Amino acid sequence: MIPPSFVFPQAGIDVWPVMQLNPPRRRGPFYTTGLARLKAGATIERLRANLDRVTADVMRRYPAPEDWKLSARPLHDALVGDVRRILYVLFGAVGFLLLIATANVANLLLARAATRDREMAVRGALGAGHARIVGQLVTESVVLAVASGLAGLALSVWGTRALLALAPTDIPRLREVSMNLPVFFFALATATICGVAFGLAPALRASNMPLVETLKDGGRSGTAGMRHRRTQQALVVAEIALALVLSIGAGLMIRSFAALERVNPGFEPSHLLTFRLAVPRTQYDNADKLTAFYGALLDRIESLPGVRAAGLSISLPPDLLQMTDNFMVEGQTLPPNQSAPVGPLLFVDEGYFTALGVPLVAGRFFTERDDRGAPLVAIVNETLAKRYLAGVDPVGRRIRDGGPERPDNPWMTIVGVVGDVKYDGLGRPVDPTFYLPFRQNTSPAQFIVVRTASDPRALAASVRAAVASLDRDVPVASVKTMDELMTESVAPPRFRTMLVALFALVGLALAAIGVYGVMAYAVSERTYEIGVRLALGATAGDVMRLVFGEAIALAAIGVAAGVVGAIATTRLMAALLFGVTPTDLATFAALAGVLVVTALTASYVPARRAMRVDPMVALRYE
Repeated sequence: MIPPSFVFPQAGIDVWPVMQLNPPRRRGPFYTTGLARLKAGATIERLRANLDRVTADVMRRYPAPEDWKLSARPLHDALVGDVRRILYVLFGAVGFLLLIATANVANLLLARAATRDREMAVRGALGAGHARIVGQLVTESVVLAVASGLAGLALSVWGTRALLALAPTDIPRLREVSMNLPVFFFALATATICGVAFGLAPALRASNMPLVETLKDGGRSGTAGMRHRRTQQALVVAEIALALVLSIGAGLMIRSFAALERVNPGFEPSHLLTFRLAVPRTQYDNADKLTAFYGALLDRIESLPGVRAAGLSISLPPDLLQMTDNFMVEGQTLPPNQSAPVGPLLFVDEGYFTALGVPLVAGRFFTERDDRGAPLVAIVNETLAKRYLAGVDPVGRRIRDGGPERPDNPWMTIVGVVGDVKYDGLGRPVDPTFYLPFRQNTSPAQFIVVRTASDPRALAASVRAAVASLDRDVPVASVKTMDELMTESVAPPRFRTMLVALFALVGLALAAIGVYGVMAYAVSERTYEIGVRLALGATAGDVMRLVFGEAIALAAIGVAAGVVGAIATTRLMAALLFGVTPTDLATFAALAGVLVVTALTASYVPARRAMRVDPMVALRYE
């Protein structure tokens, strides 16, 4: 008995039977993966060297392609290898978001410290040393950071649960993610470090302000004031650049996901109900019994009200491929040490293509007459026909499964060509596929597809009853609509796209807050200047252009830096993208425009405030 926490090699497995290994009767393709525990002191490099020697011996006895070899990799890499790149992208997105947030906090702390320059100068005049002033301001920053971190941790508990509810099930060990003590202390330490780091600069600035200059005008003029504004502007530029990099990454993933959802799977997925059966081999121990059972089942299902067609297959689109095999087309020659091509192999009945909605390109579908007493036949997809039977009519030509190492395999006559169907994922190219009739190639495990006139879920109980009426001991598994299978097939890219898009939205919001804070502070600092301009005849439009001009300049510099950064970083995402390049011009241009518009929008309120400055009030105040 294995504990419930054991999910090797993936979740959803409840029973592990003993595998009976028999000497192979042919050379590949084989699909068995070995699991080995290394001896004490042994290394993976030594294991690979031993496997290289075994590979060389096998190739001497059974000629194989030059790139064929036995390989080994650590179990950890095997389990998380496919999601490692995704985790790196998400980790990078979180890092960018943290930098944007900390830059924003630093900007706000600088603005807050500037308003307290006179206070700090008075404290210094009364005897407070630099260390005392720095300590006070850093302590305030740390308290703010810790309080914010605790609030964020409380929010993260809810957020983690929400994300786990939305996450796909095939990400290794994702269900083990929780808000535990190591995560708690790491997050709290990060918040504290950020509070110290970004509270130190304003504290040092306040402690170093010249006393006379500060008491004279609050530090808003002179060299110190200019340094303060330039520091704020630099932080805003950094925020915009980081937000643009994050937004472009999210934009590329959104476009990639949209392209993936637009992929033509090769059939009509709506109004399809699917389920899987695996009849016991001990009871259905020959082809006649299997054919009789599945034939009677399909007849009963097709007689149900609302059922338009039904069929069976050992594999299902878009990514439930169960079998591939070598194949050879009659007349095909292979170079020395070249294996025959490999493609999906499906056993289907005569109703499968009609039920799934796969178009017939040439020839005919299988019929009930294609049984074990009839000549062997096959149907191929368009990709196989175009690649290996170009320039000739595929119908009437012959094909067989296996390569040169299986010369006794019988030839099968191609009786039809059907449209390409995705069996290995929507994001992968269609492979050469060949179909054999179920009546000539029976199998105990089958997927059943049922096309309905209305909601397919309404027929789930009826198909279960149809199976039970024939054999109550046959379990009905994986009852799902094809729309659900299509949704599950794109769940991982949808999840990572959603996360990165969420981070990008937060980054945009933080960048907007940063721009607003800087522009609002700039307007408040330039109230006297604006009053003078208005007194000398400047219009409200001139003042708005003045404020917007500074915002546009900051946005332009930030966008330029962000584009350079995005070009350098998005190349790392190339393997995660589909139908879009890492340097897609439309995405870069659109997101750069969004950042500029965001900066201008955030500057609108300060600009309106500047337009309403009363010159007399401003001059009297000064």
